[in-house]
Amino acid sequence: MIGGIGCFVFGIVASFLVVVLQRHDTALREDGVEVTATVVEVSGERRLLFTTAAGDEIRAEEPLKSGTGRPPVGTQVEILYDRDDPTTVINDESQLARDITLWIVAIKLVVGGAVFVVVGARRLRRTEPATS
Repeated sequence: MIGGIGCFVFGIVASFLVVVLQRHDTALREDGVEVTATVVEVSGERRLLFTTAAGDEIRAEEPLKSGTGRPPVGTQVEILYDRDDPTTVINDESQLARDITLWIVAIKLVVGGAVFVVVGARRLRRTEPATS
C-alpha cells in the first residue's frame, strides 16, 4: 500500500512537471526569437552556436531530443531563444510526441498508484485478526 501511495504521489508530481515544461515551451514559442544555430563541439560537449539579434555570440546547451537522435556536429538547426536569457533555447519543432509520452507516464503512475492503494487496503483488511 505504501508503494501505491508513493506511485500516486510521484504521478501527481510528474503531472505538475509536465505542465510546467509545457508552459515553459509555450512561452518560449510565443515570445522567443527564431534563429538558425550550428551544432558545435566545445571541450567535448555539444553546444548550439548562434548570434543573437543584439549581435552577441552564444554557445547554448543543446536541448535533449528523444527518439530520433541528435544531428551531427556542423548541422544547422532552427531554434528559439529567450530574449532575457539567450542560453535558454528549445528546438523549433513539435514537442507533441514528447508531451504525449510524459502524460502517459504520469497517468500510469497516478492510476497504477491508486490501484495499488485499493488492492493493498483490501488485502490488509483481509489479514486483520477477527475481534470477538
